[in-house]
Amino acid sequence: MLTKRSRYYKLADTTFPDRKGVRRRCKAVRRLKPLIGRFSHTLDAADRLDHLAYKYYRQSLYWWRICDANPQLKAPLALLDQTALKQIAFHLTTEQSPPPLAVLHQRLTSLVGVTSIEKTTPNGLTETVLNAGPPIGLIANTLLLDLDDAVLSQQVPASIELALQLIGVTLIGDYKITKPEPALWQFNSETSEPVLQCQYRSETAQISVNTARWVYHVRLHVTFNEHTVAAETVMEAIATLGFNIAEKTILTNVGQSITIPPRNTGGA
Repeated sequence: MLTKRSRYYKLADTTFPDRKGVRRRCKAVRRLKPLIGRFSHTLDAADRLDHLAYKYYRQSLYWWRICDANPQLKAPLALLDQTALKQIAFHLTTEQSPPPLAVLHQRLTSLVGVTSIEKTTPNGLTETVLNAGPPIGLIANTLLLDLDDAVLSQQVPASIELALQLIGVTLIGDYKITKPEPALWQFNSETSEPVLQCQYRSETAQISVNTARWVYHVRLHVTFNEHTVAAETVMEAIATLGFNIAEKTILTNVGQSITIPPRNTGGA
């Protein structure tokens, strides 16, 4: 039975079928009125719903008005991070080419307790080049024009191949040749081979050659039930696929702004 103080008391009675098809008596959906005015409150770790209601309405039972005004939060206690659902933002890196994103998604969703996985960038990853170390050798600066021609024709001339072989580098597979920066040429392999870089250094009038690898950056938000699966289990599943956890952040509502509606909004 509902008391006269309940916000559902004046709603009409209706029936709704349960999972077995049996119609159960219940109250109709309570429609929310649009907010006419509002102001915000920045959440603190010590906040409680009844205390917020008393602070703003002088009535601790009006906490539900605050919940109504913040529908992005699935449950009242979620507003104060007091549910079992937790969310961690991961910044992952990997040198695997291509990175096993589909396998990562499958592995995480197979964990009982993981409720959602969201990529925070449109395609889920970005690419950067990580230099592998010091130059592996030098080639003559007379090959500058040959390098420019290689970028235009997308074919490696024999002079470049010979010069690389003399320092112990043999090109294997198909290469895409680019010049992303002034005086820096990159041979990007279509396979998982390292990227080859040729850089002209004007101060020494030499062309240095070194190798680099693609590093893929993946950003994920993983939501899970901590009563069912531990955060350590989620991280272990990520690490076993060769991803390095460069950074992880536990997401909370502390410090976020929530809407505090006027007292006369949302019905009695």
